[in-house]
Formats: sequence, structure tokens, C-alpha cells
Amino acid sequence: MVFFAACSAAFMINNGGVARFGIATYVLPSVFAVIALGLTIRFRRLFGAELQIAIWAAIVLALMSIYLNRDYLFHHCNRLLAAFLPGRAIALTSADGTAEVLVHKTRGGHFETPVKVNGRELFMLVDTGASSIVLSHQDARRVGINTDELAYNVPVSTASGLSLNAFVTLRSVSVGPISRQTIAALVSPEGELAQSLLGMNFLSSLASFQMKADELRLTDY
Repeated sequence: MVFFAACSAAFMINNGGVARFGIATYVLPSVFAVIALGLTIRFRRLFGAELQIAIWAAIVLALMSIYLNRDYLFHHCNRLLAAFLPGRAIALTSADGTAEVLVHKTRGGHFETPVKVNGRELFMLVDTGASSIVLSHQDARRVGINTDELAYNVPVSTASGLSLNAFVTLRSVSVGPISRQTIAALVSPEGELAQSLLGMNFLSSLASFQMKADELRLTDY
């Protein structure tokens, strides 16, 4: 049973995993493992030495399976972590070694994530409707911008009407391991924007960004 548990886990993980076999990827090996445990307890006195050998063999097989599938397991553990921590940027590595970031929707139904701007962390809303990064007045001050010296002369259409924003250049913008330097942004007038926006000038610099149901995946070059 232990052998079947290890083999079934290795087979399903290497042949499509959850995408192909669904929850059976985890359930079937677990069933074999539970049966093996029950048999071990029931017949431990009759087959003491044999059971010890079987247990050690199972441990070796399990460790080998974990090692051989470490990248797959790490990837799915990170996906699970992203689901349990919505609004956090979970760093992944794709099959070709490029950096990826996974973000799950927050309870409000939006994609929000920590973003480092000029080295300071801000909690920003990912907005594909915004052509540029837009910092709230408060966040602009937080990242070291002197908002009193800005020229608010860039017209921007918002849901509330026309707004005059200020143009700035940010030293760096980073979401997890994905970073961009010297990137344009706008600063909104005081009191007009409650939360800073991560707009398309950052998103379009990526190799891809995909929104699937509750999941946002950012992929770097």
C-alpha cells in the first residue's frame, strides 16, 4: 500500500497533476497511505521486522518523490499560500526560470497588492483602466515626493469628472521580484484619490499579465 501511495502520487504529479486528475491527485495517495497505516497497526506484532523495512522503504520513496517533484510542489504550495493570503504578492518561478508574481483578489473583489515605490511599500490597486501609475497625494509624500512643488496640469478623466494631476518620474517600482526603474507616474491632488493605482505603463512592460477568476498572474521577461 505504501508503494502504491508513492507510485500513484509520482504518476499523477508527473502526468498533469491537479489540472488533469483534480483532487484525486491528493486523495488517492492519501487513501493508500491510510490503509497502509491501518495494516501496520493491525499486524505490527506478526510482521515486526518486515514492517520496519517497509516503513523505511516508504520514507525513502516519499523523500525521493518529494525531491524529484520539488519544483512542482513548491509552485503549488505558493499558489495555495496566495489563496490563503489574498492581496499579497507571492513570488513564483516559471518553467523557463522567469520571475512570476501571483495575487489573489481581496474580499472587496479587487486585485490589491503591496508595491515598492522608491523603496517604500505602498498597498496599490491593480487597475487596467488606468493608463499610468497614479499615486495618491498621501502616498506620493510617503515615497519622498515634495507634492508642494508639483505642477498639477495633466488632465485626467475620472469617474467623478476631469482631474488635474502632476507628472513625476519614479526611481523604481517593484511587485515582488519584478522591478522597473525610471518609470513615469501621476500624482493626484490632495483628497481626490483614496488608493494609489498600478496602471498599464507598468503592466504593459511585462511579458504577460493574466486575470483568471480570482487570480492575477504577472510574468516578467
